[in-house]
Amino acid sequence: MEANMDYSSSYWKSKKFGLRIMVAISAVVGLFVLMFFVSKSMIAHNTIHHLEEVMDEVTFDIEADATQLMSDLQQLGETVQKEKDLYMKSIEEVNGYLEGISVLSPLIDGGTVVDADGDVVGFYPSDIAPVKNLSDRTYVQEAIKSKSIYISNIVQTKTNRSVIVVAVPILKGNKVERVVNLSIRLGDNKLYDVLGRSIAAKGLPNTYIVDEQGSIIFDSEIDRLGKENQYPEVTEKALNKESGHMKVTLENERTMYAFYHYIPSMRWGIVSFVPTNPPSHIVRAYLPYGIMMLGGFTLLAMLVFLLVQSRTRKQLQTLSNAMEQVSAGDFTQKVTGIDSSSQVGVVASKFNDMMRDLEQAREDIKAQTLLREQQRRFLNRVVNNNPSPIYVMDWDGKYLLVNYEYASLFNQTPEEMIGKTEAEVNPNLKSAERTLEINREVMDTNTELRDEEYFFDYQGNMRWFQYGKVPIISLEEDRMHVLYVGTDITDLKRQEEQIRHLAFHDELTSLPNRKMFKKELEDLLVYMEEKTDYLSALLYFDLDRFKYVNDTFGHEAGDVILQDISYRIQQCVEAKGAIFRLGGDEFTVLLPHIKDRQEAAETSKQILTCLTEPYDYKGHRIIITASIGISLFAANHSSVDTIVKQADIAMYQSKLQGKNTFRFYSEEMETEVSTRLRLEVDLQQALKRDELSIHYQPIIDNQSGKMVGMEALLRWEHSKLGYISPGTFIPIAEEIGLIEQIGNWVLRNACYKAKYWQDQGYPPVKLSVNLSALQLKNNAIVQRVNNILEETKLEPKWLELEITESSVMENKDKVIQILKQLRQLGVSVAIDDFGIGYSSLNSLESLPIDTLKIDKTFVGKLEEKTSDVILSAILDLAEKLKLTVVAEGIETEEQHRYLKEKYCHKLQGFLFSQPLNEEWFGNFLERLK
Repeated sequence: MEANMDYSSSYWKSKKFGLRIMVAISAVVGLFVLMFFVSKSMIAHNTIHHLEEVMDEVTFDIEADATQLMSDLQQLGETVQKEKDLYMKSIEEVNGYLEGISVLSPLIDGGTVVDADGDVVGFYPSDIAPVKNLSDRTYVQEAIKSKSIYISNIVQTKTNRSVIVVAVPILKGNKVERVVNLSIRLGDNKLYDVLGRSIAAKGLPNTYIVDEQGSIIFDSEIDRLGKENQYPEVTEKALNKESGHMKVTLENERTMYAFYHYIPSMRWGIVSFVPTNPPSHIVRAYLPYGIMMLGGFTLLAMLVFLLVQSRTRKQLQTLSNAMEQVSAGDFTQKVTGIDSSSQVGVVASKFNDMMRDLEQAREDIKAQTLLREQQRRFLNRVVNNNPSPIYVMDWDGKYLLVNYEYASLFNQTPEEMIGKTEAEVNPNLKSAERTLEINREVMDTNTELRDEEYFFDYQGNMRWFQYGKVPIISLEEDRMHVLYVGTDITDLKRQEEQIRHLAFHDELTSLPNRKMFKKELEDLLVYMEEKTDYLSALLYFDLDRFKYVNDTFGHEAGDVILQDISYRIQQCVEAKGAIFRLGGDEFTVLLPHIKDRQEAAETSKQILTCLTEPYDYKGHRIIITASIGISLFAANHSSVDTIVKQADIAMYQSKLQGKNTFRFYSEEMETEVSTRLRLEVDLQQALKRDELSIHYQPIIDNQSGKMVGMEALLRWEHSKLGYISPGTFIPIAEEIGLIEQIGNWVLRNACYKAKYWQDQGYPPVKLSVNLSALQLKNNAIVQRVNNILEETKLEPKWLELEITESSVMENKDKVIQILKQLRQLGVSVAIDDFGIGYSSLNSLESLPIDTLKIDKTFVGKLEEKTSDVILSAILDLAEKLKLTVVAEGIETEEQHRYLKEKYCHKLQGFLFSQPLNEEWFGNFLERLK
């Protein structure tokens, strides 16, 4: 028995046994590590392979669906092309046709129709507000160039919509007459649903599709449609016809796999982001392997444990006996006979050390107390040097701990504040009481609190803090305290206030903006519901000729003057009311409480007086006036929209009355506005209804009396209202943008008629045609005149283009260049109605003109000495400049005889003939033949 025990004892202590234990443990650890890395590699590889297969499937599905959609669009375009008479339809018919396509096709949201010059002749829906000419659009150019259906990349519309345009050319023979542009709005129709269907089915939420320009066609976040993507390096690979994946770091510092693929038939790229961690279904697939690995590891561990336990059991028994002796009071016990290299031996050694250390227990306690005090002092230094205000307060409101940052708010030191309450250092007693109330609630509920607060420091400055209050327990007193840690957010609050200010104020003038105006007016109406005796007024005004300032001196000058105007209005209105800038050159003044309408009138007069003082900009003295409309309103009688509309109508009447004045709103103004609106609508149809015509007035040689020219004059015979004066409808045409179209029509038809009369054998005479200021601003006017001359075959020398002084002075340098180019064509240029515009006599020298037409006001007042002096000065200068002079408005023989003695070459007026229509002018020519 003893031999067996000796053998057993020697075996347990042998090197062979220890070696086997080490080998077994190493094998278990190695197997576990191997299985871990193999599993990790397999899962990662399977994940990437799976996602690449998904991307292939999604790409295939999208390509198939998108190809089918594009085929549908192609068929739709071919159907539109079969509408051979579409180029002959009116605007209303075109708009109705576009509406029908939008209703029948789930792909189409609307569109426009343009003629061969790119001018818009139809659009739907009515709220897309198209520009008047789309000739610069790539899709229009490609459709006209290729004479075939063209599908564009993403296009940003004027109303900030992202669309794809299907441009369909409408052919007449082999010539493109019109182009139908059908728009597909991204995110709102079948295209978005089709692209999203395949992506959603494969569980790829973070996926977007881009066109060949890199603009987003599809994204789960609709707001990003049409914008450039945020990861160009990934998109570039997809658009370079590459497929694969790469790691990318997103804006939130999160690392993900970016899988990219190219869709060849659509020239699109698709990108999908997935986490780098394996999906849950793949992890579940490898779960059995993990369980098997864990079981094997556990089995081996138990084996090792049983082997080791049998050896350590005897050693533990020896240690246990020694502990029982210590429990009995024998503190001299020491454990011997145990190998110190084993775990039990280490414990036994520690036991012996513990027994030796019992004698030093008192010294250890003293050392711990000293260390604790050192740590406390260290903590105080950390707290005091913290830039955040920190304090600890008890139930009674006394400060137990205060750092320097918090104490500085009250101009105190931490030592001065400890032991005091906030009420003793904060003069705002209500604030101190509120703080104590909140702190007690935190301690009573034992709940952490996070919030924001403000208070005034010892200098009176408002300070904002974001704070956290945490209940803590004092180990020494076993009482609840509260720990406060704050963060100074004063600067952040100021920034928030600035943002709020910018949202409701104009950036240029710092005046309240349109949003604030609407809110203030709404609040005033609510307030007036209880104030039945209140009378209020809204002054709505617009600056006169402000566009001229921007065009002449630049927008920087306009901004400077707007700031000066805002300052003047504030000084003028002061506390009477609130001033708002609605945008551009529009302002409003809200007078919340006035005695009567006279007070509103007086305020308007003061504003007009303030504004008419000249403005100085870099040595230039600029005069700005305003037109003011006034709407009076009382409680429960108006809405915001009604008040603004009435003031706007009254302001418009001020414009019509000569500007630089004010008008109160009246119901009669509604009728005047309605009449004008009717004329605006009817004028757009006048050409189609054949209501516009050209009359011709002869121009007579001053010496021979023979007809040497004729002026083409536009007339409008309204089907219901009768004759409409050019002075009425020409300004309307300029405002609504029809003047160029009408002007081109007049020029073309007058040239045709002049050539026709020449071909009939009548003596050729020079044709005079007026050009509007808007036509002169268009750089294409030179080419347009040349095209009309070639089209009508009228020689340029028989055409004279008349312009006004004001059209020259609005943009003098540019207009001079255009006039030089027109003269190079061979046509002559005349200044019409000279003497009533902005030009000075000296400015004539710089103008490339041939003829000077003197306004009839000078001729009609020849008996007045002033008119005679001015007319003589004009004629003398014209003679020096060798200009041809035409006098307009000759109605009497006295005027004729007077001008015969002057430097005047041609005459025009009722004395010779009134303007005649084509038939009567033909008869007039026949009599001269």
